[in-house]
Amino acid sequence: MYKIHPKFLDDAHLRALWCEGLSAQKKVNAGIPWHSFETSKNPRQCMGAYLSFIASVGLGRGIKFNHERIDEPNFEQNLLPLTPEELEQERQKLKLPKELSLECHPIYSLSPR
Repeated sequence: MYKIHPKFLDDAHLRALWCEGLSAQKKVNAGIPWHSFETSKNPRQCMGAYLSFIASVGLGRGIKFNHERIDEPNFEQNLLPLTPEELEQERQKLKLPKELSLECHPIYSLSPR
């Protein structure tokens, strides 16, 4: 699950992230700890926000993700902490240029080092 803002992903990565997110939603709904979502006050809401932002970016590109598959759709922000190092690791993994000013997925709050 990427912590980078979904707008930085190409369409193939965005579609893969949507599918992975739906799978993770099932785990979260079953009470299975999943990545950092279990540290939020409401993991189901957090997962809903994660998927809602992905769907919104997809819609802007003409990719129609089925919003009805999101159990708790919302656009809450800053639900989970993220370090600059974690964001940089994703830049490297996705091979994004260093000149690109990255943003984290809106459910994450970039915390100081």
